[in-house]
Amino acid sequence: MEVVILAVSPAAYPTWSRPTKLSLLKLRSFSYAIITGDGPWYRYLVDLFLVSPVILILAFGTLFRLDREMKPELFMSIFIAASYLLMCNVKHGMNLRYANMWGHAAALPRL
Repeated sequence: MEVVILAVSPAAYPTWSRPTKLSLLKLRSFSYAIITGDGPWYRYLVDLFLVSPVILILAFGTLFRLDREMKPELFMSIFIAASYLLMCNVKHGMNLRYANMWGHAAALPRL
């Protein structure tokens, strides 16, 4: 619980924002990122489908059966959609390893 409080406190903003800004600045000059890290908005979907097609198909199937009583699944779907919108707009920063958080977040056990 303390980690969550520290992570969202205003005093922690410089701690986690500086590495993020540095990473985004380095992406513009890193030749490997320029060559491999760009693509259309649906590139993560294609990459995830190539790596694990069954999991992606099952995840999309879950979207069609969501209702208001399925709070954890609804929250995870909103989290994945919002983070996907942010991540697919980073110039030269599209890499499948960054999408790992979606699989880990969706696999969290129900509390």
